[in-house]
Amino acid sequence: MKKTQIVATLAFAFMLGVAIPIIEFSSSSSVGASEQVEQTEQVEPIISAESVSGISTPEAETEPEAPSSPVDNFASQELSGTVNIATAADLATALNSPTVSKITLIDDINFDTTIIVERDADALPLELDLGQHNIANTSGKSYAIFIKQGTLSITGQGTISGQNGLEIQGSDQNVVNFTTVSIGKDVTIQGQIYAIAINDYNSNSSLNYGTKLTIDGTLRAGYGVATNGRIKNTVGAPQIIINDSAVIIASGYDDSTPLYAAGNATWTISAATLTGKSGLNIRAGEFTLNGTSVSADGEMRNPSTGSGGIDGVGVAFQIEHHAAYADNITLNINGGTYTSANGDVFYEYGKISSTRATTSAADINITAGTFVAGPDCAIFGGTVDQNNIEISGGTFRGTDVTTADFAKYLVGNLKLDADGNVVANNHTPSDPNTPTSPSEAPDDPSDTEEPSDPTSGNTAPETGVNHRISEISAVSTAIPMILGAFSIVVMACGQKIFARHRAAARAGVEIEIDEQIAEIIDAPEDTEEPVIERFVAEPILRDEPQTTPVDSFIFQK
Repeated sequence: MKKTQIVATLAFAFMLGVAIPIIEFSSSSSVGASEQVEQTEQVEPIISAESVSGISTPEAETEPEAPSSPVDNFASQELSGTVNIATAADLATALNSPTVSKITLIDDINFDTTIIVERDADALPLELDLGQHNIANTSGKSYAIFIKQGTLSITGQGTISGQNGLEIQGSDQNVVNFTTVSIGKDVTIQGQIYAIAINDYNSNSSLNYGTKLTIDGTLRAGYGVATNGRIKNTVGAPQIIINDSAVIIASGYDDSTPLYAAGNATWTISAATLTGKSGLNIRAGEFTLNGTSVSADGEMRNPSTGSGGIDGVGVAFQIEHHAAYADNITLNINGGTYTSANGDVFYEYGKISSTRATTSAADINITAGTFVAGPDCAIFGGTVDQNNIEISGGTFRGTDVTTADFAKYLVGNLKLDADGNVVANNHTPSDPNTPTSPSEAPDDPSDTEEPSDPTSGNTAPETGVNHRISEISAVSTAIPMILGAFSIVVMACGQKIFARHRAAARAGVEIEIDEQIAEIIDAPEDTEEPVIERFVAEPILRDEPQTTPVDSFIFQK
């Protein structure tokens, strides 16, 4: 074999030896991808058929069975557990049976007298499931259900209605959980006058201990929830919780209000929706409003001071001080929207009770929220000197927001901007030359890249196509490496050949190029010509760039 053929063979073998591992790697990647796709297609469901075998499907459910005993004998039975009810008499009996834990209606129930619920302290908590049926007192007077004692949750979908919906009474003793009532989110309580009224133990006690009312459903009435003005106890006072899903719609009267808080109570109102001719009519109690929506669209007018009932005047918060009431009024507002279409947002009036400091008005603490008064109306109006108001956040739109009186309500170093937003009064823009702190990490430099195709998603799916692209990329990367290595060999050989050829030319000797390559490669150890054993690539060292702290840069898109 000629030396030129030997050289060519060696070069080809060198290239083939480098390429084979890459080809093998690419092949194995393709197999892995196909196996992964196949495994994905064979993934078992998370919940197997055996794990749900005990759960009945809607098709397998049967209609609840009607009471097996005649109605006439139902009241004399010992009831327990879950019972199905179709008549008013059965309902009254089951509601007062201490061992019944759930009542399910299987028909609408109408009656003309109030059903009284009085379950003693040892009775089981009771659930009344309306089951897409309704309960109505059709007499046109009094309440549909009067809950004197016990734990009752009203669930399911349906409506309880009457001239008034529910009446709730507490204890005259300092006890907890005396009467606990909850209204489910799909339940509607409807009344011509009141939806729900909370009364004292009796007309002579002025006490209501241990009452807790939770509302998740809908109330529709002339007046939504009312507390009797005789309730004055501050310890153990009624607790009223109105959750996000609750809706209270007051209509039918010129002064309809979703809340008439005459008696003392603790109110916690979340992101519920409350609407009426007036917003909240308050004479006593402590309120915490977290994201509540209150709107009033009634006529703004002067209220009748000292009246014995509701006298709404079209404002979002109507606060009346009256000597006959508890008058311990506190409002903590943490977000929400409070709007009067025609009047002030807050209107405070009346005669300060002797139980309060003569110079102290209602405590109003606002940390957030949007407050919008009607045309030519104020955020804070009324006839009482309001000197106990603190504002630390929110947005305000009313005629008084630019006055000195309003500015005195802002705590700390705060002010209102041109849009009525509470902002810091001494805000100083940061120096752009000041390095950002470690907590303010610069944006990722990759953010400067062009955005990816929005249709492609953030991560490419694991498919064979992606692996094939990887194979091509690997091969295309390997080829320049092979050619570079081969070029180094050729250059080294060429340098030797050139040196020998020049020496031979001086001596008048002609040497074939291919023979020179063969002699250099095949030179024995005892010859003067060195054998090429390896090539070492030395890095070219440049001066290192001047370093700068990373956090002094801000990368912009």
